[in-house]
Amino acid sequence: MSEAKNIYQRLFAIMEELKPLVKTGEAPDAIGGWKFSGINDVLEAVNPLLLKHGVLCLPDRETTYARDDKIGTGMFYWNYINVDDQKDRHVVAMPGDGAGKDDKVAGKAATYSLKYAHISTFQLRRVDEDDPDASQKPELGVGETEEERSLRTISLYNIKASLSATLGATDDRKKDKDKVLKRVFGYYSRDKLRFESPTILAIGEKRISEFMQRLGTGEDFDELLKEDKFNAVP
Repeated sequence: MSEAKNIYQRLFAIMEELKPLVKTGEAPDAIGGWKFSGINDVLEAVNPLLLKHGVLCLPDRETTYARDDKIGTGMFYWNYINVDDQKDRHVVAMPGDGAGKDDKVAGKAATYSLKYAHISTFQLRRVDEDDPDASQKPELGVGETEEERSLRTISLYNIKASLSATLGATDDRKKDKDKVLKRVFGYYSRDKLRFESPTILAIGEKRISEFMQRLGTGEDFDELLKEDKFNAVP
């Protein structure tokens, strides 16, 4: 069993051990023939380390799902939980889609979501088998420790996923994303945000996650922006 570490120390330890993920899947030539990493590749890499470091990954009860006659779409909230302290957890919001008309569509959407929750949380780099830079890590920021980089990167990805999952990617919605970022952080420069401290990012991440969850239940965007709890992080 793992030592007495908090959830972020455990996630960091897992990231330290994970290697770049070699792409083993290949799409049909008719649609491009690109290579990809499948869910089994991701689970085989991540699950043993979750067990080793005492982390559970479970879907949240607030997961939402809807479907029509062609596709199922869900917003899934994955909880990375410290097995020694169930209140100590890190939540990742990740959308998932599944095509088809059968009863497997919901499972496909959940599988897609879990795959990319792991990829974004652990910064899993996917490479071709002959990639010469397969073991290369991103550079550290000036004066930044590896743990600080890991925590910062986790929060950045979760902020991006939360905004994109709820607001989408159109130009009009981009303006709304900027409004949320400016409200929570006091500015909306993505370049500046990349170098924000892990502590500030973690606070902002929680506020944005709550904002997006409430927006997803039908609350008014402009009214949410007025609430004091979403004031700029000090």
